[in-house]
Amino acid sequence: SRSGFAMERDGERGSRVLRWSYTNTGGWATADGVGADARDISRYSSISFWIRSRAATEIDLTLMCFDPNVTKNPGDWKQRKAATFHFAAPRRWARISAPFTSLRIAEWFREIQPKATPDFDATRVYGVLFGSNARQADDIWIDDIHFE
Repeated sequence: SRSGFAMERDGERGSRVLRWSYTNTGGWATADGVGADARDISRYSSISFWIRSRAATEIDLTLMCFDPNVTKNPGDWKQRKAATFHFAAPRRWARISAPFTSLRIAEWFREIQPKATPDFDATRVYGVLFGSNARQADDIWIDDIHFE
C-alpha cells in the first residue's frame, strides 16, 4: 500500500483540508497521528470530523490507546490497543460523530493480546488513525477533527 498527504484548499468547506491519497493492493492503508505520550481525553464523550471520499470508501476510525497489561513499546503496532468505529465515507462532505461508547476493541488485537483489558481507555489515548482495507485507490478529505 502507498499513502500520501497534502493540505489543500477546499471551496465547499472554505478552509484548508487534509487530503489523504492512497493505493491499497493488500492489507491496510492508513493515515495516522501517533505520539509517544498518552493523553487523557476522558472529559470528552466523542470525536467528530468532516469527511468525504472520491470512491465512497468503508473506513475505520481508530483511537489508539495504551493498555497497562501489554503496551511496553508504543512503536510496535502489535501493542497498540485499537478502539475502532466503522463507517462509510460519503462522496459529499458529511459530519461524522463517533461516541466513545460505540468504539470497539479490534478483534485482531484481542486475538494477539489476550491479557489486554477489554475496554477503550480514554485516559491513555496516544493516536488517531483512519484506515481502509479496501483494495483500491482513493482520495479522502478530512477536516475539523474535534473531541466533544
